[in-house]
Amino acid sequence: MRSRSKPLHWDRDVDGPRLVLTSSVVNTVERRIPLCSGGVLRENVLYIAGFILPTVRVGVTVIAPQCVTGPGFYRTDADDHADVMAALMACRLHIVAQVHCHPGRGVSHSEIDDEEAIVRADGHWSVVVPHYGLHGILPLTQCGIHCYTQGEFRRLDGRAIATRVSIIPDWIDMRGDER
Repeated sequence: MRSRSKPLHWDRDVDGPRLVLTSSVVNTVERRIPLCSGGVLRENVLYIAGFILPTVRVGVTVIAPQCVTGPGFYRTDADDHADVMAALMACRLHIVAQVHCHPGRGVSHSEIDDEEAIVRADGHWSVVVPHYGLHGILPLTQCGIHCYTQGEFRRLDGRAIATRVSIIPDWIDMRGDER
């Protein structure tokens, strides 16, 4: 990752906007973010779609956009974005977050990541996964979790991640052993 000309700011706010993901979304991201083609690991990008509420974004499904990928980059264009928007409209959903991977352990947003984000609006989330996503995204603190606020993506620290990003289970069984 190239060095930034402007510093990346940290977000330590434990009461800021929230991101809620279903465990199904997390499992899908973990399966789909690693991308290998011709024996070469590549960066990849996925979009998490769901619902936007005043203080929380809820991710319920994952979209894999058409994109060009390589060992140190991914690229989408306006036509790719139009296809994503059409799919979102058909489901009446919004992009609530994007997820992409980096080749090494660095998980801060680069300036290119800032510029190429599909959404740059307050409350939008961006997750950067290390090591091409080969080790999954859990625990979330191994990832760079960024929230767009005050005109820029800001990286959450561990306490902010713990209080503002939640994974809800697909199933809660409270019946006990036998009924």
